[in-house]
Amino acid sequence: MKVLLSPDFNEKIPALDADTVSAISQFVLSAENLDRNEFVSKNIKTISNLDGEVYNAKINSSQIYFTIGNDEQGDYLLLL
Repeated sequence: MKVLLSPDFNEKIPALDADTVSAISQFVLSAENLDRNEFVSKNIKTISNLDGEVYNAKINSSQIYFTIGNDEQGDYLLLL
């Protein structure tokens, strides 16, 4: 699955500690290496569906928000 980062997400990364950045990197790698259903199944204990296609994942002491969608190129995960 393709992973996209919103400008807001990119702005928040420098404020995070190294352990959290590493954990988020692992989360992103997981998304890149799995299809949509496998990704959700693998991370079911970390992910909560908030509303429609908006999700929340608790990673270390942080929470990240994202959406999963698809376009003509396939599935994508957009970190908000």
